[in-house]
Amino acid sequence: MLAFSDEEVAAAITMHPRLARTGPGKLEGEVVVHAVYDGEEIKDCFKVRITKDNPASDRVPALHEIGGRTEAVAAKWGLADTRDLHRNPDGGSACVCVRQEEADKFPSGSDLTFFIDGLARDYLYGLAFYDRHRRWPWGERSHGSLGLLEFYADNTTPQKQDAIEAIIPSFLKEKNWLDYDKQLRRPRGHSPCLCGSGLPFRKCHPVALQGVVRLAAELDRLGVRRCSLFQKVRAKQEMES
Repeated sequence: MLAFSDEEVAAAITMHPRLARTGPGKLEGEVVVHAVYDGEEIKDCFKVRITKDNPASDRVPALHEIGGRTEAVAAKWGLADTRDLHRNPDGGSACVCVRQEEADKFPSGSDLTFFIDGLARDYLYGLAFYDRHRRWPWGERSHGSLGLLEFYADNTTPQKQDAIEAIIPSFLKEKNWLDYDKQLRRPRGHSPCLCGSGLPFRKCHPVALQGVVRLAAELDRLGVRRCSLFQKVRAKQEMES
């Protein structure tokens, strides 16, 4: 198990005394969130577990809301799926940011306190805000793979092949990963949306469609064959397993 350093744990507990170390790479307890966004002040308290090991990221710690608040908010607003509250279905950790933003929002050298006072606090503030208003306080991307695609819609930084290949495993985890493969091979706005709504992609998640188009253009620029990208990544996964 990955471990937090003694120094960063001590600093985090000094700032958040309701937390306690429960393992080499684990803290549990309460985090008080007191913040203002766009004029709305929220003071709330959440029971959480924070772990160094994070299956969804090799950079950012995992945040779990363990006090039942997420389920209560979902029940209050009739949400059938807690993924609408940006909770990952695998393990139940919070989706605090999309993978491509991790380097900016959690730069190299960032410690546990930086995580709690930044990504974790923002997520918990957002959850409390959703509890009040049935919406997130800031413009949000869709959860999961659609959110990854939406990131590329407004990102004009030229991409490298290995960076694009690094996100394909996220698409492969989707039950309908073949549809993601088909869209990347040939983006089609009139095809059923990848979210499963049955609506045309261009009407249901238009920003994600823009992301597909941009990714496809980047692959063409790099000279990567779109028709073989998913197969290449799958073969690599099988060799490593």
